[in-house]
Amino acid sequence: MTAGIDFSLHGTLDLISGRGQPPGGGDALGERDTADRAFASRMWPVNTAAPQWSGLGTYDVPQMFGPMPGYAWAIRSVTAATFTAGSVGLYKGLPADCNLRYVFLAAGSFFPGGSGMILLYGDRLTFAPVAAITGPVTISVEMIQMTSDLLPRFLM
Repeated sequence: MTAGIDFSLHGTLDLISGRGQPPGGGDALGERDTADRAFASRMWPVNTAAPQWSGLGTYDVPQMFGPMPGYAWAIRSVTAATFTAGSVGLYKGLPADCNLRYVFLAAGSFFPGGSGMILLYGDRLTFAPVAAITGPVTISVEMIQMTSDLLPRFLM
């Protein structure tokens, strides 16, 4: 009797984890592969760069640095390049202390990692000088764009 309970428990755990086949002989691995392909077909990498910024005032280009309706972004890297002195603040939303995400003390890249910075429709990245900037600033962002309904699964 113990062997039957043990086998049943392991069989159920295998099905839940996706390692086994459901009763009736369906192809669990093939079904999961199809679901993974459907998931992947609605997400893709995007690289964006805006025109050079003078380094004065707030650099706010919502159509370049924020997702459109129905989409979410997982930011992979943000680069502030070509300036020679000063520091550039990266903000999620309007420049305010509570929205500051990173300060570029010199030209370089910021990698938030994993799901460290998610943008939904209405969110955007903005840039502002933290200390006087010398030279123009080139901003580029690399992200994974996905349809908004995929975000919960992406975060799991």
